[in-house]
Amino acid sequence: MSIDKKENIILSDNGSGQKITIGDKEQKPYKLKFSPDMFNAFASYNTFYGVGGMGQLTLSDIMGNHRLFLGANLLYSLEESDGVVSYYNLKRQTNYGISAFHYKTYYRSYNRNILSDRIYGGSLMASHPFNKFKRQDLSFNLLNIERDVYQTTYSGYYNQPQIFTGHQKLEGISTATFETQFVNDTSLWGHIGPVNGSRYKFNIEHAPDIPLTDISFTTVEFDYRKYYRFGIKYNIVTRFSGGASLGKNPRLFFLGGTSNWLNAQYKNLPGNLEYMQDMFFARYPFPFRGFKYYEEYGQRYFLTNLEFRFPFIDYIALNWPIPLAIGNINGVLFTDIGSAWYKPSLDPETGEDVYDKSFNALSTSSGTYALDDIKMSWGVGIRMNLGFAVLRFDTAWKTNLDTQEPKPVFYLSIGPDF
Repeated sequence: MSIDKKENIILSDNGSGQKITIGDKEQKPYKLKFSPDMFNAFASYNTFYGVGGMGQLTLSDIMGNHRLFLGANLLYSLEESDGVVSYYNLKRQTNYGISAFHYKTYYRSYNRNILSDRIYGGSLMASHPFNKFKRQDLSFNLLNIERDVYQTTYSGYYNQPQIFTGHQKLEGISTATFETQFVNDTSLWGHIGPVNGSRYKFNIEHAPDIPLTDISFTTVEFDYRKYYRFGIKYNIVTRFSGGASLGKNPRLFFLGGTSNWLNAQYKNLPGNLEYMQDMFFARYPFPFRGFKYYEEYGQRYFLTNLEFRFPFIDYIALNWPIPLAIGNINGVLFTDIGSAWYKPSLDPETGEDVYDKSFNALSTSSGTYALDDIKMSWGVGIRMNLGFAVLRFDTAWKTNLDTQEPKPVFYLSIGPDF
């Protein structure tokens, strides 16, 4: 229905009471029209992929009710490229979205072969905020994974390039998952992370056993964080998280390392854990410092973090050789305690997975009480806000409360504190 009514638009100054009439304007129905909010593009080159390009584009309407995102990392072929497109409807209290994606990744296997995974699928999403602090998220996801294996060999001389000796295309995996989470967040943030309040999340993911899908599982996970402020700049932070995975094909939780670890160290995984379903549907709770990536794993886990955060260096100014001023460097003392159990291993006779269901918190094998399946570390670190990112440096030592590893593990990473 068209609207022909015309009205004067009047601007009024509440202070002086003055009113200004702009004139007659014809009312018209609102028409959706997208305009760009953000655009960036980069060119790149490396010796593995060759020449490539990366770009991102975000569009929205003038009312902010509709949002469209496109992102791509284009390489020498579409199959090797990454891409994602998503649309969000933000008009009502419950937000809706739809997305489609395609990724290609390469990584080295435990036996030095190169694995190539092609991941593609789509998602339907909904998010309902109850108030400023609480919301319920829901998603339905379709995922397909195709894997290629490139066998490699090395010459007998040090630092010689690998030689590809074969190629094998493995059978792919298709799955459908439903995921929901309830989030409550009342935290207040400082310049390196949350400083007061609390936040928690309860998450359930279910992959039903239906035709045309290859795996079925149910994963439940909980994460609670509390921030205590003392004075203006001192904080004690506690965090507890835990989870379990059940069903026909239960998922794994990998403990060890920290998020965005730049000088990362990896623990070699047994060959039976490099299946596509074990890696892509696994969960990675962070941080668990003192340990490498993938060092602890199982279908059950808990992780506790305790930190004391304090101001370390307020301001440093250098004149020579380079004029440099650095400020707001924070320090942290921490301990991480966690465990992952219900570990799968490969039966050499049947070739099937068997599970170690035992859990021994303490051991007395050395004549004194010491931690066994429960793992622990402690350490120190510094934090610095660079303006565009938070730089973290941590030093951590393993301990079982009886002995301590003499050699620490160093973590250089980026991102705000948990």
